[in-house]
Amino acid sequence: MVSRQSVYVPEMPCVHKMAATITSGTKIRIQATTPPTADRFWIDFQCGVSVSRYVDVAFHLNPRFDDKSVVLNSLIDETWGMEERNRLMYLYRGAVFDMLIECHEQLWKVSINGQHFCQFAHRIQFQRITHLAAYGHVNIIKCNLESGSFAFPLPSEPGTPEMQCIYKIAGGISDSSMVKIHGIVPPQAYRFRIDFQCGLSAARNDDIAFQLNPRFDEMEVVRNTQIAQKWGREERSPSPLRRGEVFDMLIMCDSQYWKVIINGQFFCQFPHRIQFQRITHLVVSGDVNITMINT
Repeated sequence: MVSRQSVYVPEMPCVHKMAATITSGTKIRIQATTPPTADRFWIDFQCGVSVSRYVDVAFHLNPRFDDKSVVLNSLIDETWGMEERNRLMYLYRGAVFDMLIECHEQLWKVSINGQHFCQFAHRIQFQRITHLAAYGHVNIIKCNLESGSFAFPLPSEPGTPEMQCIYKIAGGISDSSMVKIHGIVPPQAYRFRIDFQCGLSAARNDDIAFQLNPRFDEMEVVRNTQIAQKWGREERSPSPLRRGEVFDMLIMCDSQYWKVIINGQFFCQFPHRIQFQRITHLVVSGDVNITMINT
């Protein structure tokens, strides 16, 4: 039934800005695991992004282990539409799964581990979708856009940049952690930043254990830490990243340093100023299209 109610905001494992415009024929592949005690999770194709999450949702895919069903819906002007329910198949607590979500002219089609899972007719123009988000009891391993036409965003202005993606780091950071990021720098990029944060608040004033901040207006990469809303001493190096180019970045944590490799070449290291065990989220903001994050 149609209802108007407050929107429950669960913990966000992942919010990802789409690196390409959604078109008929777009395919998104998600590889993930569910905890052994999982109750529910959901994947939302959102028309915008907000930490408070009051944005339209074109497609809401909500597997529920507690009642063995999957709920499909859309959120328009903070009002949920008519639910569609199917029996939950091919998803299990404590298991890895491979999900393929396909956008067609009239509907969405979803398969899990190669088996047809469900479909859902469009209620919102899919061209409005800007972000893919995952909430609840799921750990995202990989999220790839397999087809679509790339559409670079406009460069950001100085100030608080737009969040491109937010990842809750399952299990936290250890002294052997590695994060691999694959992305594309728009031709008119101004700056972007990669933040290893100690929490995730709407005010975006959490401690940042490590910030990596490529600045194309200065052709440098700035590294720093934010503690109690105060920035420390900057470290700078000439940037190996270029506007309009693809990059691969590997960020490694050991007991003393962060180490960064870009396109297979060692780039920099940065000593810990905050205990890395406090880190909970990886946040990417600004002028970059992220196509893959592996943690």
